[in-house]
This record gives sequence, structure tokens and C-alpha cells, in this order.
Amino acid sequence: MILWTVLSPEVMPQSGDTYLNSQRYANLTGFAGEVDTWAGNSTWALSVSGSGTTSVGTVLNISVLVSKVNENTANAWFRGTGISLKNVSVYLADGSFVGAKSNKSDIGFGLLANVPISFSGPGNYELYAYVKFVIYADMRIGFLPVKAVEMESAHFVISVD
Repeated sequence: MILWTVLSPEVMPQSGDTYLNSQRYANLTGFAGEVDTWAGNSTWALSVSGSGTTSVGTVLNISVLVSKVNENTANAWFRGTGISLKNVSVYLADGSFVGAKSNKSDIGFGLLANVPISFSGPGNYELYAYVKFVIYADMRIGFLPVKAVEMESAHFVISVD
């Protein structure tokens, strides 16, 4: 249990809807979803940012931020939750794969993943971000995995010249 607790993620702070409406972190789109578990309920935000335009063959980096909007723990045994990112990918609206995370970083109020993408032809491309993460509950005796969450509702458009 001690080793499991040491390797588990830290409790994330609540951010409110700050990053859903931020020009820096969510200039392309934002989405929030509520998750109910035996450890309590929480709302997680998915914010997608990057340039809305690019050129053919140019690598465009899309940033996907996962942050905790709010949380209500089930009882006094739970101190909060943290997450571990398992998959961050970008797809075309028809489900065609475009790119996956090249790296991720903990920026204090959430986990930020960078997804490099490029296009072979001009046009407007409707995309969406798919994110899978595991929620861990911080109990007074250690961390426990609670639930795997998949979010895929962040749609945005990239214009390619």
C-alpha cells in the first residue's frame, strides 16, 4: 500500500470553469463532464487550444488540458482525487485518427498533453479530442483507483491553407 501511494498521482486542486473559458488554454474548445463514483462526484474539464489555422504539411501542436472543475467527496475518509492520463488523441469528425500525445506535463492545476498533427491537403477539418484518464481517490490510508473516464466531446475546426 505504501508503494502504491508513492506511485499514485497527487490530489488535483479544483479550478472552477477558469480553463474552459481561457483564451490561453481553451481557445479552440472546452467541455466538462460530471463523474459519479463511490468516492464522491467530480466534474472534469477538457480544454483544447492551439492555432485555428495552419498550412499543408506543417506540424501544428494542439494542447489538451484536463483539470478538475469541482469535487464533492463521499465522506471524511476521502481527501480528494488525482488522475493519470492514459490516452490523448485527436480524430477527424468521421473517426479517422490524426495524432496522439507526444508528451504531457503537470502544470499544477491540471495535466497538459501536446498532440502534434499535420494535414496533407487544404480545407476545413472538423476534429475532436479523445481523452482517457483514471481517477484515483486519496483516502486517509492511501490512493485507490476509482474509475476510468473517457471524454470525446471537444469538437473544433482547423483551417488548412
